[in-house]
Amino acid sequence: MHAARFTLAGFRLSVLAPLLTVGLLSGCSGVANPSNNAVDSFNGTVTPDGAPTTFSFTANRNGEMSVRFTAIAPNSASLIGVAVGQQISGGCSVFNLNNLTGLNRDVLIMPINKGNYCLQVFNGGGVAAAQTYTVQVSHP
Repeated sequence: MHAARFTLAGFRLSVLAPLLTVGLLSGCSGVANPSNNAVDSFNGTVTPDGAPTTFSFTANRNGEMSVRFTAIAPNSASLIGVAVGQQISGGCSVFNLNNLTGLNRDVLIMPINKGNYCLQVFNGGGVAAAQTYTVQVSHP
């Protein structure tokens, strides 16, 4: 039988390494935890033939974003289009979209970097009559 060797230097390293890692990470302000996200709410009306409605929001840190319709009326079963993009030269340069999303569904869940963004709401083919809505954007 071999006796296990115990060294003070090995003990110090095994105890200090996790503490140093936690200390270094807590000082980092890189990616925001989605549970700490800001939530912006926007209201509007989407029509069968109307142009997209554009809203602006700012991500103050890198992290994860998502979009959710929390109210659609008078027909809560309507499917509405939503897109997210970056604000560039006064316009919205779309980089992700979902043509048919409904009430209380998280969509466009993705990582984003700190910056200025835009959200567009439109008829992606599922709106037969004017619908009012509330849409929420959760972002860092």
